[in-house]
Amino acid sequence: MCDDIFLLSKSKQILLEIYRDLENTDKFSVGYIIDYNDNEVLLALIDPTGNYDGYCVYRSEDIFKVSKDTKYINMFNIIDGRIDKSNIKILNNNLIYTLLQYAKRNKYIVSIEIENSGYMDTIGYVTNVDNNISQIQNINEYGEPDGIDFISISSISCINCDSIGNQFRDKLYKYHKL
Repeated sequence: MCDDIFLLSKSKQILLEIYRDLENTDKFSVGYIIDYNDNEVLLALIDPTGNYDGYCVYRSEDIFKVSKDTKYINMFNIIDGRIDKSNIKILNNNLIYTLLQYAKRNKYIVSIEIENSGYMDTIGYVTNVDNNISQIQNINEYGEPDGIDFISISSISCINCDSIGNQFRDKLYKYHKL
């Protein structure tokens, strides 16, 4: 959709607003493009206070609008909270697979939306992943294990990794393990 602006964001670490919810067109994510291909976009996100808010992958086809140089973004440019992206190695040109492997290796909690449901259908630790299926140990909102999901990677429309909400859930989980 926006190869030129994605390349610019990736090479110069320019913040973008990414819109993908046609039901709520005021809702968007803010972040830097880490990588992209014809099918997916990998972003390093920042939260509304300018802090790191994890990584996410969106399907390119779900993005209907991209903005740059807005007053909202310029507010964050003052802070200059650039994110180190050197620790993510792109695997097989598949950004969802890459983020799943990254989360598994670093023991980060992921949130996964399936087929544009509008919800994070699965939240937990990636325990296994291959080219087709990801296995997730669900962690409920209280930080407790709550079953295992097997998810087709091709059905994932959005995946967040190491977001602030997921970091909190990880802390609760570790507290319960004490």
